[in-house]
Formats: sequence, structure tokens, C-alpha cells
Amino acid sequence: MLLRVIAVIAVFYTSLFYGANNCPYTTFNTQHKKNAIRIFQLLPGLGKMLPLVDPCLPAEFIAITEEDSEGRLQYYWGERKHLDAYKEDPSKLTGMLVKVSLPSNFSQMGHDRFNIDTNYAKWMASGFGQILVNKGKWGIFPTREIRMQCPKKRAHYKLCVGLNDESKQVLVFELMYPVYLKSPAQVHLKIWKDFITKTALLNHSELMVARGQSVHKGYTDVRGVSEVVRFKAQKRLSDNRVFLQIFTPNSANMVVDVQSAKDRPALYGDIVSPGYLDIDMTLIEKQHRGVRKTIQVYYDYCDAFVFSSELLSPGLFLKKPNSQVVIFQN
Repeated sequence: MLLRVIAVIAVFYTSLFYGANNCPYTTFNTQHKKNAIRIFQLLPGLGKMLPLVDPCLPAEFIAITEEDSEGRLQYYWGERKHLDAYKEDPSKLTGMLVKVSLPSNFSQMGHDRFNIDTNYAKWMASGFGQILVNKGKWGIFPTREIRMQCPKKRAHYKLCVGLNDESKQVLVFELMYPVYLKSPAQVHLKIWKDFITKTALLNHSELMVARGQSVHKGYTDVRGVSEVVRFKAQKRLSDNRVFLQIFTPNSANMVVDVQSAKDRPALYGDIVSPGYLDIDMTLIEKQHRGVRKTIQVYYDYCDAFVFSSELLSPGLFLKKPNSQVVIFQN
């Protein structure tokens, strides 16, 4: 459990620095919905085994899902016409696919250590040759790029990605290409290389969406058990004080208990994140147990706080001791 918690924390902070990449195929998620994040589309049903990355693949690549002989999910990524051809008859494949699986014989043994790191001699003894292994990372997820020649003199390409989970499971990606070729076409090798080297962690806003937060310009929505709470924030330039507004649809049924609200100022230079609040809180709804959440709320900068008529009740304001954050809750 501790390994997973550390990994989640590291994903969030590392995403501030690694959320951008140079992928030539990148498409932007403007819907701010989890099902619009590409990794969720390409690996449906994977649950906590899902690496929170933005795979660098052509926009035409989609996924089909099936179960292997052990009942494990496996996926095939590629253009629709190639997926259909392969499904009908593997020998009819004329393009490239990426096969994705969670094989039981691959394990992550440590932060940057796999069981296969000591298996290369066994592969050579089995007839595999010209084995080349490159160590890498997708943000916090360790990778092994493996290239080798099969006994039938056919080039074989794999990528192993450790998931930093106590189950030690490893996602294995395999480049598939026409059976009548001994090695992939150069255009397919370019796509494969971009996938390995230019896949990056989700950007900050997409990571928030992946963690169950609905992010929009100027506000963040968070779902409790049955109610959605809206958070808006402003930061006053004169004294760096932050004004946090919390709106509940039915204040009689919902209480938001904010334990802490920490200011995370914008990172300048190569700007990778606007300023935001890091909020630890508990959502308490009638007839339900409290739900503990940690969220991030971006703020807008202002010369003076903007007040509307609904903010005129002084009893609804709360300033935490020794805090630069003023909180309003309706």
C-alpha cells in the first residue's frame, strides 16, 4: 500500500515537470472528462493498473480488448483496418499493431528493477540473439525497451513498463507487423520509437480529471456521494491572499470541512503550472459517512476580490489561523 501511495504522490508532483512532451501526434483533451483522456480509451477496464501517461501514438490508433487463455485482459492498438484484418486472420496484417498485456512471467522487483533484468542469458540459451536492452522511464514509471532476434531470424520488439504497484505487475507492449517481413517498415519503427521516447505523464489538469475532479476554466467540481461541490479561487496581488469560494447545491445536506488549504504558486521560467490551492478536506453528506479528498483548485489573479450578493453574509466566511486563505462556504 505504501508503494502505491508514494507512487500517486510522485505522479502528481512529477506531472508538473513531465506533463508536456514533443509527441508529433498529440491531440488535446478539451472535454475535461476522464473518458476523453486517451489512456483510459486505450486501456479500458484496467483499474488501478493504469499508468497515468499520455501515449504518443497516431490519433487513428484505437483499441480492441480480449482475454488471453488465463482470463487476463489484453489489448491490441492500431488503425481500424489493421485491427479488423488481424482479427479475421493474423496473416492478413499489412500494417502495424501494438499488443498490450499483463503477463504473469514479468514482474517489477523494485523501483527500477525487473525480474527480466537477469533473464537475458536464458533467452539467448533459447535461441534468441542480438539482444539489446535500453533502460528508461515514463515519468515515475520505469521501462525496459527490448530488441532481439527470434530463432527464426525475425526482429522482435517489446517495451516493459513497471506500474509501481505492490502486485509487481508489468505492462508489456509488443510491436506487431506483417508475418512476411523479417523486420518492421521504417515508418512503423518511427511510430514505435516515438511511443517509447515521447510518451509522458499526463499534464496537471488531466491528472486532476483522472483523479475524479472536473476541471474547468475558473472552477473545479468535485463529486461526493450524491452531490457535486464547486470550488472557485482568486489570489489578490497586493498581499498574495487567496479567496476560496465553496458552493454546495444543497447546503442543508452537505458540509465541506477543510482541514488545510495550501497555496502552490505558479512556476515561472518554463511555465508548467498556473498557481493553485492544494486542499485537504472531508465532504460530509447527511446519512453518509464523510469522504476524505485531496484536490487542487486553480486560482485567477486579481487586484481586488470580486464579491457577489450571495457573499454578503459575514458568518459564512472562515479564515484559518496563520493562513493566507480566506474561505467562503454557502
